[in-house]
Amino acid sequence: MNRYEIMKTLDPDYDPAAEVEYEGDEDQDLQDVLPGATEEQDTNTLGLRLDVRDTDRSKFNISVSATPRVRARYRYTYPATETFLIRFTQEIQNEEGVNGARTRFDFEKALLPNKLFRATTEGFVSEEFSGVDWSQSFSLFHRLSQKGSVSYETSAVGITKPENLVTNYRLGFRYRRNIHRDWLFFEFTPDITWPIELSEDRETIITDRHSVLSVIFRLEIHFANTSARKYSDHIY
Repeated sequence: MNRYEIMKTLDPDYDPAAEVEYEGDEDQDLQDVLPGATEEQDTNTLGLRLDVRDTDRSKFNISVSATPRVRARYRYTYPATETFLIRFTQEIQNEEGVNGARTRFDFEKALLPNKLFRATTEGFVSEEFSGVDWSQSFSLFHRLSQKGSVSYETSAVGITKPENLVTNYRLGFRYRRNIHRDWLFFEFTPDITWPIELSEDRETIITDRHSVLSVIFRLEIHFANTSARKYSDHIY
């Protein structure tokens, strides 16, 4: 069973052919749930992607963006049970002359009839620093109706060197609703984070851990295949 089949279990109208993929500096679903992502949402850039392999279980592509960055990504999806899957993603990249690699594991569990739980673990290494930059996130998606959904989210990011340290925690939820037209969506995302600020060499804490409250409002427009898509195609 692949991700499509799990999503089909959640929603009989789910259409994988209508999914839209784009090239950005991060996967948007993970970027949104990580601490501090609201300050980084403008980092997406235009790019070109070549899909070398694209099957139900494995995907391999090479992309070039205006950062400038060249990236190769391999993704494999393993259906562990009828309602549970594991997805492995490996990336290598050269961004502005700096080499790096990212490893990611996603665990998704369909909780019938209208919930989906996702846990994501990620590690990133780069020539710019020693050790590993890591992140861990958990999300519970709940469909409220054909027009609305909510997700409950918690996550943390950290480093392993020069000291093993959690640099930020996040707790929040996201309300998403289809409004006015099939292609127009509204999101309301309040959250609280607990960051610390490090020096450029990561050896000194400049600002101690403190709480930051924020509320994000977002309007989202989908241009591709809007006539063939329904709200259920965008809900997760």
